[in-house]
Amino acid sequence: MSYLGRRGATAPLNSADIPDDVVQGTDIAYLENDSTTQNLGGTYSTERMYLNDSYTLNDDVTVTGHLALGSIADSDVLITQDSTERTITGSGTIESGRLMNDPTTSLTGMTGELGSTVTQASGYTLGSGVTFPAGHVIQTVHSGALSGGGSHNNHYVWVASSTNSSTITPLKANSKILIILSCDILVTGGNNSTGIRQRGYVGMYKTDSSNILVSQQIMVDDVSDFYLNFTMNYLDSPTISDPTIPITYGLATKAYWGSNSNSELYYDDGGPTHITMMEIAQ
Repeated sequence: MSYLGRRGATAPLNSADIPDDVVQGTDIAYLENDSTTQNLGGTYSTERMYLNDSYTLNDDVTVTGHLALGSIADSDVLITQDSTERTITGSGTIESGRLMNDPTTSLTGMTGELGSTVTQASGYTLGSGVTFPAGHVIQTVHSGALSGGGSHNNHYVWVASSTNSSTITPLKANSKILIILSCDILVTGGNNSTGIRQRGYVGMYKTDSSNILVSQQIMVDDVSDFYLNFTMNYLDSPTISDPTIPITYGLATKAYWGSNSNSELYYDDGGPTHITMMEIAQ
């Protein structure tokens, strides 16, 4: 048998059959997403993948291998039939979807465990679904130096100081709040010649003077001036029905001086009051 040109190969081509520089990059077809419709029909017994915007069943389809219908366009894979009702049968697998997914830029809906390399960006706000280990400090609020002292003379009820208070807004409904309060106290005894012991009280309140969380008594005898740097702390278990509502904690005082009307108790005297509030996870 004669041939026009080179005789057809009876074996696969190898590098010796292709001279150097004969095949250029422009001669190699690139993988393209066909914008036209790919017709499907017949039997698919091997692994096969198409890249098209849409697919049409123009005949019955039998799949015994693995048929992948994909797209690299920004759209879903659409499979329709022609004007005739078609069937898809077989023991194989048909899959469809976009070959290139959009990058994940949000953690919404994701589950799993955060690793040790996860960092928090500035301005990040915790959601209600975030769970902290028990005893973890969720947030700390420090009042700074509060100013606004006052005095009591023969008062027998608790008086809350509105200027020596601070607020914290819990992030979790079941949290506890650790409050640390410090202030300077001055007691002027006024030469108690009757010998009656003089007493004053310093406490910590929540919301108002009707809710005293913790208090301490100061007792002096026959003194004119008595200075005290006073510190107290309390772990509160508030009922938090709405975590967006702030809770107020502050300094409260009560004087009980017996018959000596010259005695007075001064708070925030000589130094500012400080209140630190820490939200503790449960």
